Amino acid sequence: MGINATVALAKRLGLPLSPYPLLTGTEPCRESGTDPEDWFSNHNGDAVRACRRCPRQLACLAYSLDHPFETSHGIWAATTPERREFLRDTYYTTTTDTDPE
Repeated sequence: MGINATVALAKRLGLPLSPYPLLTGTEPCRESGTDPEDWFSNHNGDAVRACRRCPRQLACLAYSLDHPFETSHGIWAATTPERREFLRDTYYTTTTDTDPE
């Protein structure tokens, strides 16, 4: 089964493709002294730069792309909401069940 078919099947079944990233507490968004509100401004350059050095960035990006409602605001994996929407529109294709006849 190809990636497009896998994505389509998971969506049809209502299954999330990526779970919430397993965090250790050492990620930039979890470091001591970090203000959580920094990640809920949609265009915070400091949060974007911090995310870029995070070892969990790829897992966080996968989660944010697979869960648009939960990640509709703020910075996730060094991306803004607009960037995530662009990535979803560009790389997430949906297929329909059609009869090949």
